[in-house]
Order: sequence, then structure tokens, then C-alpha cells
Amino acid sequence: MSNEIIKNENEYTTEIAGEVANPFGGSLAQVGSVGAAQAVSHELAEMPAQIYLAKQFPRDQRKAAEQILTACQRPGLAEVAVYAYAKGGTQISGPSIRLAEEIARDWGNLECGWDELEREYDASKIRAFAWDKETNVLKTLFFYVPHYRTTKKGRNRITDERELYELLANQAARRMRNCILALIPGDVVDAAVEQCRRTLVTHCDITPETIKKLVAAFEQFGVSKAQIEKRIQRRIDSIAPAQFVRMREIYTSLRDGISTPSEWFDMEVAEQTSATDDLKNRLAFQGARNTAPITSAEPEPAKNTSEQKNATDGESGTPGKSGETPATKKTPKKEPQQPQTVEGIYRQAIADAKTAEDLNGVDEGMKADDRLDDNQRDSLRLYLEQRYEEV
Repeated sequence: MSNEIIKNENEYTTEIAGEVANPFGGSLAQVGSVGAAQAVSHELAEMPAQIYLAKQFPRDQRKAAEQILTACQRPGLAEVAVYAYAKGGTQISGPSIRLAEEIARDWGNLECGWDELEREYDASKIRAFAWDKETNVLKTLFFYVPHYRTTKKGRNRITDERELYELLANQAARRMRNCILALIPGDVVDAAVEQCRRTLVTHCDITPETIKKLVAAFEQFGVSKAQIEKRIQRRIDSIAPAQFVRMREIYTSLRDGISTPSEWFDMEVAEQTSATDDLKNRLAFQGARNTAPITSAEPEPAKNTSEQKNATDGESGTPGKSGETPATKKTPKKEPQQPQTVEGIYRQAIADAKTAEDLNGVDEGMKADDRLDDNQRDSLRLYLEQRYEEV
């Protein structure tokens, strides 16, 4: 009896320990490649050594924080250090990918990166991670990236290897930033962001050249100069340093793909050119009148047959049918219309302006018009500033 029980137990154990057949064919042990297995084995062998070195040379948090703040005093880093996006009508800002990488480098004993784990026909599986070797804390994010790029004409599948890598790297960098910030103390990150903002305000050099570069940078995302001026509620050449810094944060957000132009600007607003075009037409008409040849007199309107007969009768001394003589008949003279001056045209255009964009068009025309003297320009400038406050 005991032998039968032992036999049955052996049979049961053998059946459980046996390998389950793969319904797709092959063996489970054959999944994966030898190169992948060796890479994983090599990485696992290096991890204990990296942890040991991190323990032997621990970070000095005070010194690391000072290095981060010192790095944030560089204008080159500060310009790309902060991004912003709109949420619920509120502007939210935070550290960009470049600032997160700088913080990780100065914090020390921290490794970050991303890997493409799988690639299918139309998507890739990506792993982004950040590993604090000193505390042995690992933050990992897994996500899929479709091999498509959305445009106004629809979705287009990406087949070029370089474009596909740029898409994967862009999406992975954003997740990698989240992993890094999850391992860095929040007060250290906040201090770095504040230092970058102070650096920008201190080194903010607003010149016509920098303004031109700012406008050109936003044109890449379909944002026009008029849309920028509507957001800042003033002319672009009178932008304040704080607004200039904020526009750079918005540009960083657009460049990194964190937000879209429609979240910041009214994309349905067309260029306000109606008032500007009307002003240009009026000025062109005024210039044509100034250069037109002056005739001796205006041609008299043709008289009808009855008027000619009455005039003939009057000359012979016989009254016409109307009973009037040349002495009693008077023709009203038309007063010549005084041509409007260039200053009057600008003043009328300023009065007719309804928006700040209209006033901007008038201002640009005044600057380029050499027919205005200094006194006229100063007078128009005072009236223009008054109208800016009204609109």
C-alpha cells in the first residue's frame, strides 16, 4: 500500500515538473537572443560595483545644491531651463529636460537614460529610467510610442529611421525628466528654477535684434507677430523683461512638445491688416495727389440745348424763356476741396483705430514716413499713446 502511494506521488511530481508545451511552437527557453541575454547579464554584474563606488564616495548635498545654483547662473542654461503650459486657465511652469539633466549631473551618483525594448510595425515600447546608486532607488516608466506624426492633413506613418529616432528620443526625454525629478528633493528643484528666472531677468537684453529672433522663433509654430502682441497686450517693441522671459518659457514648452500654440495664442485671429492697408492706401493717394500735374482750370460741365439757347438770347438782348438776363442769372461756384495733409491722415487713422494691432500699424507707418517732420511726429506720438490707453 505504501509503495503504491509513493509511486503515485512520484508520477504526480513528474507530471507537474514537466515542461508545458508552447501553443505557438518552440520552447520557452528559446525566447530571446543570446546577445540580449549577455547584455542583461553584463548589466547585472556591473550594478553591485556601481553601488559600491557610490557608497564609498557619497554626495555632499550642500555642495551639490551649490553646484546646481551656480550652473543656473549661466544665461545659456537659464534660457532653456523652464517650460510653461496652460491648465484650467492657469499658467503652470516647471523645469525643462535640459535643467533636469543638469541637476542630475551636479547631484551625483545618479544614472538616467532610456531604451527601446520592442519595435512593432507601428509602435515601439520604450523604457525611461533614473537610478540613484547611493540610495539604490530606481524610477522606471514604460510606454508605447506610435510611429505616426499627426499633421493638418491627417496621420502619416514614419518610415525614415532618423525621423523615427528623433520621435522616440523626444518622447523618452520627457519621461526621463519625470524620473529624474522623482529622485531629486523638491526644494532643490524649486531653487534651481527660481535662480534661472533671476538670471534671465538680470541678463535680459531686449534689442530689436533679439525681438526679431523671438518673432522668428514663434513663426516656426505658426504664431504671428500680431498674436504675440495680443497676448502681451502691447507692441512687441515695448515688451517688458518679465514678459520676454515668459515668452521664452512658452517657446521652450512648444519646442519640447509639452504644449501646443492654441493653448497660448488665439490661432483664429487673423492679421489685423484692414486698418493698416486702409492707411497705406490713403497715404499712397495723398502722395499721388502731391505729384500729379496741376491743370489751369477744371473743365466746365457741358450745357444742354435749352441753356445754350437762353444764353444766346441773353447775348442779343432778348430775354430767354426763363425770363432771366445775363445780369440776373448767376451760376454757383464750387468751392475747391482742400487736400488732407499727411499728418491729418495719420491723426484720422489713429482716431479710427479700434484695437492695439491697428495702432501698431499706424505707428509703423509713422516711423517709415519721411514726409513727417519732428514736430508732427511728436504730436502724433502723444495722441497715439493716449489712444493706446483708451483701447
